[in-house]
Order: sequence, then structure tokens, then C-alpha cells
Amino acid sequence: MVILMALGTFRVLDVMSSTQIMTFVVFVTFYVPCLATIAVLIRELGKRRAGFVVIFTIVVATVVAFLTRIVGRCQVIG
Repeated sequence: MVILMALGTFRVLDVMSSTQIMTFVVFVTFYVPCLATIAVLIRELGKRRAGFVVIFTIVVATVVAFLTRIVGRCQVIG
């Protein structure tokens, strides 16, 4: 149902390429997904360490997703 609301269709391949789908999946796998997770991190680690964890995971997710996109584009072109 979320796919229908976000993309306007259940046919994801009509809207996104396989490289875009893989990049999205990789990014979502690595980033901190919700405020509840951040709240628990703050309670367990403190604000400073929790902030570091959130920033670090977003940076890692972005870098790994970017590398996935590069590899995906090379495979499509090559």
C-alpha cells in the first residue's frame, strides 16, 4: 500500500529502473529509520553519541547507495 501512495502504482519497474530500486533498498538498509530508534539511542548512549550514530549511519548509507548506483550503471551500460 505504501508503494501505491508513494509512486502511484504497484508496478514499480514502470516507474523506477532496477538500479534505482537496488540503490533505494541499500540506502534504507543502512540508515536510522525512525524517531523511536533515535530516542532509544539517546537514552542508552546520550545525545552526543546518538547524534554521531545517526550522522554516521546516514553517511554510510549514502556512500554505499552511491557505490551501488555506480556499479548498477556500469552493468547496464557495459
